[in-house]
Amino acid sequence: MGRFDSVTDEQARELDRRIFENYKDQRWLYHVVTERANIELMFKRPLLGRYAFTTSYPWEVLVST
Repeated sequence: MGRFDSVTDEQARELDRRIFENYKDQRWLYHVVTERANIELMFKRPLLGRYAFTTSYPWEVLVST
């Protein structure tokens, strides 16, 4: 993939698919969030819709709107 503004529709669909699949893997999430991004605390609003799976993390605090 080149520059962000030159992403094709097909590349965007593939990237979306890969991100969606990665979110199902707890190991990937822990690696990305805690090791790569170094996140210690996150405020999270529960999602509605697309994701048919639920996740919970030791670094999250659920908030409502």
